[in-house]
Amino acid sequence: MAHNLVHHAPHSAVFYSGNDLVMEYNDLYWCHYETAEGGVFYTGYDWTYRGDLIRNNYIHHLHDSLDGSPTGVNVVHLDDCVSGTDFVGNVVYRVGRGVSMCGGPFNTVDNNLFIDCQVGADLSTRGLQWWKWTRHPDGTVTPTAPSPPRTPVTATRASSAAC
Repeated sequence: MAHNLVHHAPHSAVFYSGNDLVMEYNDLYWCHYETAEGGVFYTGYDWTYRGDLIRNNYIHHLHDSLDGSPTGVNVVHLDDCVSGTDFVGNVVYRVGRGVSMCGGPFNTVDNNLFIDCQVGADLSTRGLQWWKWTRHPDGTVTPTAPSPPRTPVTATRASSAAC
């Protein structure tokens, strides 16, 4: 997804899922004005995603930047333990919340400008608190078993590239 102008979207502008997706050079504004929780870029619920990249976008003037707004809108909402998204080189201006990383591993926020925002980025350990996961040899993930062990990022990303 590249070189788009997206505006006046009543909910999330971009829903994405999967691996090795690139979203770049887009201008997004006045999105998410009819709902109270989510993200302009939204994905969730999967520890197996890797290689997603949101870079060099201009995201600005979201409804929740208004004083007194009760919404929980994020520029990027990496919901419920999703992993593998890099948010790099973006300009974020007059938004309420920037990037929300809700418990998943291998997400990065690097070299962005957050200007006149209530929160630039927030982190949680939701994956360690809420759920326990097992990743099976076929790549599927199921809840309620012990959490997967910590592994180096380079080893995990290299092994997932073949998937």
